[in-house]
Amino acid sequence: MSNINSRGDYTSQGGGNFYNGKRISDGAGASFLNDDNIICTNTFASVDVYNIPTDTWIRIANQGFNFLDSGGSQWIAKLSDVFGSRNWPVNCGPLNVANDGTTIVIPPGFFGLDLYKSDGTLVHGPQTIVCQDASAVYGGDAVWIEGGKLVTLSGRKIKQANSNYHAPQLITKLEFPFLSQDWIKAYIDAFGTIILHPVLDVDNPTPLEGYVVVAGESTFYVNCCALASNIIRVRYSKGQGDIPSDVVIVDQNLNDARVSLEVTPNPIPVPVPNPVPVPIPPSGDLTYHQWVVVESKLISDKYKEVHGEDESIENFAHQSWRRLHDGTSLVVILHDV
Repeated sequence: MSNINSRGDYTSQGGGNFYNGKRISDGAGASFLNDDNIICTNTFASVDVYNIPTDTWIRIANQGFNFLDSGGSQWIAKLSDVFGSRNWPVNCGPLNVANDGTTIVIPPGFFGLDLYKSDGTLVHGPQTIVCQDASAVYGGDAVWIEGGKLVTLSGRKIKQANSNYHAPQLITKLEFPFLSQDWIKAYIDAFGTIILHPVLDVDNPTPLEGYVVVAGESTFYVNCCALASNIIRVRYSKGQGDIPSDVVIVDQNLNDARVSLEVTPNPIPVPVPNPVPVPIPPSGDLTYHQWVVVESKLISDKYKEVHGEDESIENFAHQSWRRLHDGTSLVVILHDV
């Protein structure tokens, strides 16, 4: 959802539609159609547009929606069918819209990604994979997660802090020309931690440094814009309801000291041998002594397979065994002495 515009104004939609914390109507779905207009529903059975400078409303559709996103004067919504500012494919899955109107959808068939540039030109992305957490990018691009890696439709591969990125968003020089470089916002864990760092190509040897904007609390509906060459505004909500009192605005100063976000190599895993299979013979088929010898031999063979050396059956036989019988099966439990 486009809940922040290029000026840094923000919307929220919990318990009504709000602009910079001020209630503008009942309903829900408040999203910036462009910098000066907010699209939403006032009645849950309509699509309405609020003009900020004139404080006036117009109605542009007489049906409600359960999904809506917008930007660059383009919008896409879905109830039973997809509808909006263009003749969107009826069976597509709407994803999101960048601030210039670049729109991404899932093609009919529920796999892949299609992108509509701001002028309506269709660009087909991958058609046979799931483009996880796909996000439209200003200027006719898209970014998503594929196999734990950040991928863009334009083919750029981006250096990452780890392989747990979610909901990436690119803040680009194309959209904000006063920036000296592109930046990326992303979640890096399941706990709502948000990071912000420069976009580096995956093979760039420059150490990856940036900012941990928030950590240790739940975060929802995160969106960013650049306010100046050294300020990126991050808007998020502390609750899923997105009520005004839950909205938090962080203006990250890009001149502040940065922290290392380098990937910490995972330790080489130590192979764990498969557990020794425990055959359960019919009760009475083996004596207790025979059972210990058979099981000891199995474990001894397994020890040799794993460690490449022998361990005597006698050593294993010096274990204490306990048998439990439930009337239908025999369970043998090995206890160290």
